[in-house]
Amino acid sequence: MEVQSVVHDRLYRNVETKNIDEFQSIFKTYYPQVVRQLMRYCKEQSTAEDLAQTVFIQLFDIDWNDIENIPAWLTKSAKFAALNYIRNEKRYREREKKEMERTKTVCESSEEQVMHKEEQKLVQKALDRLNERERKLLMLKYSGYQYKEIAEELQLEQASVGKMIARSKRKFQKLFETMRGESE
Repeated sequence: MEVQSVVHDRLYRNVETKNIDEFQSIFKTYYPQVVRQLMRYCKEQSTAEDLAQTVFIQLFDIDWNDIENIPAWLTKSAKFAALNYIRNEKRYREREKKEMERTKTVCESSEEQVMHKEEQKLVQKALDRLNERERKLLMLKYSGYQYKEIAEELQLEQASVGKMIARSKRKFQKLFETMRGESE
């Protein structure tokens, strides 16, 4: 309510000190020219009209009787209004692009996390379906143990460890792929 009052007071103060008929004449004479000039910059009729209104509001707010060449002032003001608009639009698009990229990255990483967790669950389920010896063979192998250490740990012949790991790995892969197919 307070802001409206300030704007209202300012408008009426300007109206009292200015010749409204003269301003309307300036507006009617130069508005189409200003809009055409702005169209060269912004390419949209509605945007050009909005910017033209801004230019004429600026003209109304100052003492236009002190301006020697009103058409030149309007041309210069329209150019600055258009350049400010273009600069602001560019910044807005850059912010939007960065936000979209950030959102995309967050979504992708969230999606990747969900997929990774689901895959971990499938790995655990597939391991649980292996017998204890097959599970231990794979766990020791992928924990970095050498065949000799695996043979000692599980009390197996070292020569058979490689074949047993290969069989366990094939069985695990088959279980995992079957479970993955069921979950999709």
